[in-house]
Amino acid sequence: MAVDTLPGSSLCESYVDGDLQVESYSIDDLQALLIANNDQWNRHWLARLTLAFDTLLSRFSALNFPDRSQRNAAHRYDLKDSLFDTFLDPQRQYSCAYFHSMD
Repeated sequence: MAVDTLPGSSLCESYVDGDLQVESYSIDDLQALLIANNDQWNRHWLARLTLAFDTLLSRFSALNFPDRSQRNAAHRYDLKDSLFDTFLDPQRQYSCAYFHSMD
């Protein structure tokens, strides 16, 4: 099937239905096929609804309320002493990470 004659169904549906068989296409052909389907998808009402919902969801998930901010900081900076014991000396000083042995 030529790239420009893909039926109105989606790329995945065409493949599952056996209408699309990838045998000897180049990467350029695949890119053209994906772009052709993307243009068709962007005109669909469900695509607009999905984009609006995704935008709303991403804005909400990016909000950093005080409780969440505190949890984020604690997760990042409240680390156990055993971690620092692996690379700091007994006085908790860092010294360029030179080791006497591989252990």
